[in-house]
Amino acid sequence: MYTDCQLEHALLNTIWIVPEKTVPCILTSNNESVIAKDQTLWIINKFEKGYFFGSCFAMVNDSKTQFKINGSVTPDGDVLINFINSSIVNIGYGKISFKNSSWIFTMQTNSTTSSGGLNHWSYMISIKPNNYEFDHLPGYDISVPNFIKLFRT
Repeated sequence: MYTDCQLEHALLNTIWIVPEKTVPCILTSNNESVIAKDQTLWIINKFEKGYFFGSCFAMVNDSKTQFKINGSVTPDGDVLINFINSSIVNIGYGKISFKNSSWIFTMQTNSTTSSGGLNHWSYMISIKPNNYEFDHLPGYDISVPNFIKLFRT
C-alpha cells in the first residue's frame, strides 16, 4: 500500500518515457499488423488526492499525437489514465510500483480507429535532465526538449 504522500512524491513534476526494451508495439492498419516503434513521453505536473494530470507526446513510426492526460492511482498502485485530444480518447491500464529504489509504471494501452489500432505495453520510467535518456530518447535518439518541439511545428 502506498500513501497519497508517497504517490505525490513519485509523480508530481515528473517526466516518464518508454525505455529502449519496450519501444516496440503492434500497429494494425487495413487488417495488417506490424511491429512499430512507440515513444511516449508523459509530463505530470499536478497531483491531488490520487489523481494526476499532465501532457503526453506520442510518436509511433514518426506519426505524432499530443494528448492531455488525467489519471488515477489507488493505494494498491493500480493506474488508469485517459489520453485525450480533440478527436481521440485512449485509455491506459496498469500499475505503479517501487522497485530497486525507483518508481516504475507497467502499462497497457490500446487504441482503435476505423481502419486499425495500436497495442502497446511498456515499463514507463521516470527521467531527469541528468539521465542519459533525457538527451537520447529511446527510439528517436534526440533530447526530450527536441522531441517535444517536434509537436509544436
